[in-house]
Amino acid sequence: MSQLTRTVGRAFLGGVAAGGTIAAIGAIRRSKWAADLERINHKGDTVSLAEGPGITIGATAGAVLGANSPAYAAAAATAGVTAGAVGLYDDIADSKGEKAKGFKGHVGALLKGRVSAGLVKILGISGAGLAAAALIDLENGELTDDRRSRLRRIWNVGVGGGVIAGAA
Repeated sequence: MSQLTRTVGRAFLGGVAAGGTIAAIGAIRRSKWAADLERINHKGDTVSLAEGPGITIGATAGAVLGANSPAYAAAAATAGVTAGAVGLYDDIADSKGEKAKGFKGHVGALLKGRVSAGLVKILGISGAGLAAAALIDLENGELTDDRRSRLRRIWNVGVGGGVIAGAA
């Protein structure tokens, strides 16, 4: 494949992802959740959080379509769909009066016996990151049964999962 073909393909893929993002944002703004995604900013203006899930949909579609293997596509879908779903859940729960804010607030709520939407988001994105990293490691790893190989895989999945979750 020539450099020009790759460049045109990537540009097309970027256009598809951008178009998907714009379409998704429009659909979310017309959905039954639109009012739940509105907030008042520091100036007193009403703003929408619809762009978050919309961008997640477009970026995930672009990553899945641009993946160079089924395992990478599955990893991108796992991380993107989960992050988008739990992020949307957290935004909607926040509109319903969720009180816990920030990592400290979510852990504090858990210590009081309450599972906050933000904690669901933290755990969901962390789990999706680990699952995506495991899919990538399976694609790239050697299937040997020695202890060093198992420890390396655990390390790879743990670090990779952290990087993926941190990027979400």
